[in-house]
Parts: sequence; structure tokens; C-alpha cells
Amino acid sequence: MAQKSKKFNFTEANIAALPFAEKGKRYRVQDASTKNLAMRVGEKSKTYYLVKNINGRVLFVRLGDASTMSLKKAKERLTENMGVVDDGKNPNDEKRKIRQDSTLRDFYKKEYFPKHCELSNKPRTRQKNENLFRIQLAPLHNKKMLHINRADIENLHKSLGKKSIYAANRMLALIKHMYSRANAWGLSTDNPARGIKMFRETSRRRFLLPDEIPRLFAALETETNPTFRNYILLSLYCGQRRENMLAMRWDDVNLTHNVIYIADTKNNEPQIVPLPEQAVALLHEMKKTAKSEWLFPSSRKTKLHLSDPRLPWRELLKRADIKDFRLHDLRRTYGSYKAQQGANETIIQKALGDKSRAAASVYMRLGLDPVRASVQRAIDEITTLAKPAKGTDNE
Repeated sequence: MAQKSKKFNFTEANIAALPFAEKGKRYRVQDASTKNLAMRVGEKSKTYYLVKNINGRVLFVRLGDASTMSLKKAKERLTENMGVVDDGKNPNDEKRKIRQDSTLRDFYKKEYFPKHCELSNKPRTRQKNENLFRIQLAPLHNKKMLHINRADIENLHKSLGKKSIYAANRMLALIKHMYSRANAWGLSTDNPARGIKMFRETSRRRFLLPDEIPRLFAALETETNPTFRNYILLSLYCGQRRENMLAMRWDDVNLTHNVIYIADTKNNEPQIVPLPEQAVALLHEMKKTAKSEWLFPSSRKTKLHLSDPRLPWRELLKRADIKDFRLHDLRRTYGSYKAQQGANETIIQKALGDKSRAAASVYMRLGLDPVRASVQRAIDEITTLAKPAKGTDNE
């Protein structure tokens, strides 16, 4: 292991093992395998630096905090900054100029989006962040980052909270992360959003009530768009997220083992979903007339899938006389009726794909059979409720 102020080969393990400095002190270590790469270690921090002797003077350029930056990324950042040094410029002067002149819009478009969103976010998350920045953070777009203070962000948060607590909290999370990245990249030294508390959010608990289920199914029988009708039914039968259902291909469906495979999930873990008999029967019917690779092909754009079913969804709810019900509530309905049929939390998490790390080892032992049985009981209950009771006017 390296001694203080000595050279050694940087690895993630060696860096993690470096002891922090004594209170009020710091020390420096150098990477023996990468020229100009060093680290300053304080009492609570470990920071990557470019270190180069230029005409007798030592240049230090901060690359990033080791708690948030990998060694690989630090080396990439080193190469970028060495290119600036080789051009006869001082990277610190360039960063100082950005700190002094950059507006929030400039930072988002030139730094945050290309260096974070495009590299780390899924397309749907990128779009959400883009909309949040464009709409919710509009009042701060033209302010220089150094001039934005805590009061500016608090006032915007409170103002947005009067209309939507959820939107206000997402805005706060975004700008807090933007400043966090700016700090890691050496473009800022403060985070004015730090310490501002989010509004308390109430979890939504809406699901289809027993008297609403037959009305929904009756409205689906009159639906003229079979693609949309099948999408709603399979969403209810499978309980999966909207984006995963919409992007389902026939290659993801296995009607030999009666499962669907979801490769790209919110949790970044592939998921196998057991299908109840009702879903299997519907998929067999759909397969007879399928002409697209997608289960739910778009009627407007060739080779694309259905993307925005909100308009037909609103019309369906109007026909069914169901109020305050969202597409995501189909997923909640699926989980709620599973719970009513006696499924435990682990079974529900397995079926929905809401997997915690603690439950992952349980799932490995669990297998699909208990999950499939639980799914079948829940969907049987829902479809039983969908049938009008004898003696009603709907006979």
C-alpha cells in the first residue's frame, strides 16, 4: 500500500484503502502508472488532480471527487485537460471563465446534458429532464450559476408547489444534481439547492373498485381500436409499466412456457413475467392477425409501436364512467387484487418487477410457479368481477 506523498499504482481498491488525513491536514499521492495523475487526500475527501510542472511552477487542475468519480473517468478527464495544457492554455482559466460567465441554460446545454444525460440516462429519463429544465426551471435559465442563491431556488420551489408538489420536487432534485455535477467537474464550488427540503408527497393508492371493473370491461367491448383494447387488457393482466408494455415485441413473448421477457426495465434488471390464462388466450388471438414485430403497432408510423394512448384512454374512461383513474393505476389494480388474494409482498414484488436488493436472493429461490399461481388467482378475481351479476339490467 502506498505511503503518504509517494507514488503507487492507482486502482479502485488501493484508493478506497487510502487513509484520510489527520484533522486540518492533507497529503498527496501520485499514480505511478499514469503520468500527471495525482490525488489530494484530506480529512474527509479524496480528490483527483492533474499535476504538471510548467517552467518551474506546479499546475494543479481539479478533476473530480473520488467519491463520485471512477478512476476510469478521472483518467478520461485527465486526457481532456492535458489537451488544453498542450495547447498552451490553463484549464483553470477556462473553468474560471465558465464559472463567471455560464448561465444555467449554458451549463445545461453545454455541460450537463452531453456529459451526464446523454451518457447516463435512459431516453425516457432524458426527455423528462429536458421537459423539467425547459418548463419548471425557465425562471432561472438566464441567471449566471454563480448568482443563483438558495432564496432563488426556495422561492421557485414554493411557487411550483402551489400548482404541483410533484413537479416542484422533481425540479429541486434536478437543479440540486446539476450543481452537484458542476462541483464534481470543477465548475462550481457551492450547491445553493443543498439543504432545501422537498414537499411531502402522498403515495397514490387508486385502483379499480369492484363496481368499476365490469364498466371498464363493457367499455372495452365497444372499443373500435383493437390495438388499444388489447394493450389495456394485457396491461391489466400483466401489471407491467406502460413503457415496457408499449415496447413489447413478439420476440419477447414465449407462448410455449407462457411468459413474457422484459430486457430493459426501470431497475436495469431483465424480468420474466408469468402469464395468466386470460393473457395467453388473448395473445394467441392477436398472433393470428399479427403483421408487425410489435404487439401494439402504431397506426400512424410504420415500423413503430403505439406511443401515446392517453386520448383513447380518456375516452374509454368517459364511456365507463370512471373518474380519477390513470394508466399506471392498472398496474396498481393488478398488485392490489394480488394482495387481496393472499399474495405476500415478495410474490407481488416478483410479479411487478419492483425488486429491492434485499429481496433479490429470495427471488432466486422462489421460482415462477408460486408467482404464476398468485397471478392467476388475481386475474380470475378481476375477470369474475367483470361479468355482470345475474338479475342486473346488464344481462
